[in-house]
Amino acid sequence: MAVLRHSVPAQGLEERVRTRLAGGVPRGPVVAWGEGGDALILNLPSVKLRLRSGWLLCNVDASAPGGAKGTLQLMYFLGRDGQGDDTVAASTIHTVGPASALAAEWGVQLQRVVWDGVLDAIEGVVGQVGNQNPGKDLDLVGFSGADGVLQVDVRVN
Repeated sequence: MAVLRHSVPAQGLEERVRTRLAGGVPRGPVVAWGEGGDALILNLPSVKLRLRSGWLLCNVDASAPGGAKGTLQLMYFLGRDGQGDDTVAASTIHTVGPASALAAEWGVQLQRVVWDGVLDAIEGVVGQVGNQNPGKDLDLVGFSGADGVLQVDVRVN
């Protein structure tokens, strides 16, 4: 049983997250969630993603219609390489100023969609390993954040 490690660069995750935020279809630089006054306007080019020593940080500039723009920083703790099999993942949102109200109303949805982009990348790695090892059983052993990359470990049985 071999464990294969694949690294997904932050830039690849960033593009996947932008696609998810845009609803799967690139529509341009700005996308609106919701309708009327109960909406969130996302500036897709502002999406910046960094991976640092176990952490995934994702900044998104957003605003309510006619409101001030603010930055929401979504922080996910992915775990560090060699920490074992504990459940260590966690997430939170850091905001300043007008973004606090946006986070209160839209934060949970935004966290979920960004996380879906990360899961898309993990699924892509498992699919790639499966294509390279047809007929073999695969297990996702784990993933962790390192400087600039998401590390995904897959066991081939």
